[in-house]
Amino acid sequence: MNDQAPILTADHLYCGYGKTPVLKNISFEAQNGEIISIIGPNGSGKTTLLKTLCGVLKPRQGNIFIKGEEIGKLSRSRISRTVARVSQTIDMPPMTVSAYVLMGRLPYFKRYQFFERKADVDKVKETLGLLGIGHLAEKSMDAISGGQQQLAAIARALVQEPDLLLLDEPTSHLDITHQAVILNQIRRLNRKFNLSVIMVLHDLNLASEYAHRLILLNGKAGEVFCTGSPEHVITKEYIETVYKTPVLVDQHPRSGKPFILLDG
Repeated sequence: MNDQAPILTADHLYCGYGKTPVLKNISFEAQNGEIISIIGPNGSGKTTLLKTLCGVLKPRQGNIFIKGEEIGKLSRSRISRTVARVSQTIDMPPMTVSAYVLMGRLPYFKRYQFFERKADVDKVKETLGLLGIGHLAEKSMDAISGGQQQLAAIARALVQEPDLLLLDEPTSHLDITHQAVILNQIRRLNRKFNLSVIMVLHDLNLASEYAHRLILLNGKAGEVFCTGSPEHVITKEYIETVYKTPVLVDQHPRSGKPFILLDG
């Protein structure tokens, strides 16, 4: 892989599940250390795009490149060492948090390796501590809160030691306290490790506040309406056009980022 190339390149993607593509002609680059948020109305293909970017779904047309290499030519384990995904729905297996997070080390297991190595256990312990949930290591996954489960899922992705983290609605069904915890942790990881992040967010104000760049999908048209900084994308004209809802756009009093209010 070429470390000088963009961490991810989407080149004229057409993707979906049936004969008719959900998304058409999607092209963009994600740079190293960049946080990108994919936004758009319900049904616009945000989750479909995320699944396609990590190779879970194969594009009907177009190509995806990871650090300059075509994703279709990379092994599953090699992809998993570079790209990690946290889905919107988190499995709740009957196991401890540490055992759940340890599953993220599978791409590093050698052939015929049936037990974890000390290095794997140490990586899990380090990552749980990094996210502030080390005290939950021996708790059962189904006995912790939704916010803690989301942090455990992020920990499982991080022990893969990826360069790119894909997150599908990491704040869904969480109260504002846990939303802040999750997104502040993501921002901290980005700044500390230069971790690239692409995340789907429904909340436009959170996307504006935490992302460096936004990709706005145009509803049922299945295309990118526009992409750019929050200041470029979060405008009254663009949001009303795509979401078909009257809004007011102001500036956040502290960060200065665009902030949306419903108009009536």
